[in-house]
Amino acid sequence: MKHIGWMLVIAILFGVIAVVVIPAQGPAAWDRQAAELLGADRQGEPSGLLLALNMLGSTAALAGVALLSAAAAWWLHSRRAAAAVLGTVIAAMALNRVLKTAIGRPRPDHAGWVEATGYSFPSGNAMIGMALYGILAFVIWKYARSGALRLAGTAAGAAVILILGYCRLYFGVHYLTDIAAGYLGGLFCITGAAGWLKAFETRLAQRRSGTRPRAM
Repeated sequence: MKHIGWMLVIAILFGVIAVVVIPAQGPAAWDRQAAELLGADRQGEPSGLLLALNMLGSTAALAGVALLSAAAAWWLHSRRAAAAVLGTVIAAMALNRVLKTAIGRPRPDHAGWVEATGYSFPSGNAMIGMALYGILAFVIWKYARSGALRLAGTAAGAAVILILGYCRLYFGVHYLTDIAAGYLGGLFCITGAAGWLKAFETRLAQRRSGTRPRAM
């Protein structure tokens, strides 16, 4: 039940951002300030490093990492983890498509250094990236026996998630509110997956102990 409560909180926060974004359609005050601070309107050649890092959020990279991670979890006899990874990513992709179509926020004008098509809100890279790298960090933290591996997985996941958001702002293909909403959408999916894992493991433990699950 705690997970449902957290999902409700996340949904409310997302709704607050959407209420700001939908009437304006264009940039909110926060978006303009972030663009100026991060140089989204910069001229000249873009950073080669950021061009490379931005690829971590490409469809090919996200699909590849998700499939390889799920395969590794399956090979390590953790089918629950494999299902959680794939389920979280698929849910994030579907939810992002629905939200973008429903809200229909136009994308900001940008220099075209990276490919960006379709509506802007919420950011697909931020949302699916948060879902994938976030659930991987969660799974590593939950199942890894080594404390060092847990910390490394969490740090790596957080770093990639932040880099993806920064890259989209740097190249001017998203507003700050797109990124924030994308993070919340991804976190919503992660929280749902965490709740599913907990419920599944509780029922499995009760089955092994011979007790009946409590009625909801």
